[in-house]
Amino acid sequence: MHKLNKTEKFFVYFLILWTIFNLILWVTAKEALYSQKEQFWPFLHGSHFGVAHTYDFREFIIYTFVPWALFFMIDSVAHHDSSTSH
Repeated sequence: MHKLNKTEKFFVYFLILWTIFNLILWVTAKEALYSQKEQFWPFLHGSHFGVAHTYDFREFIIYTFVPWALFFMIDSVAHHDSSTSH
């Protein structure tokens, strides 16, 4: 494991806050397990303020784990490239 630089630490802190925010949305949603596909936020029909009503488990997984996965992939590629160039 390598030490995180200042920019990487910022992104980790941001992703932690992002995860907490999404967890709160998911826990407080009325349809927290699985809602209908047409209710997939932010592509829901009608009101633009229906997040607390329609945020379900699929959205929690996508909006929480995809950013973390991207961060780890980019970070590992960047550190692999820098370690092979030395």
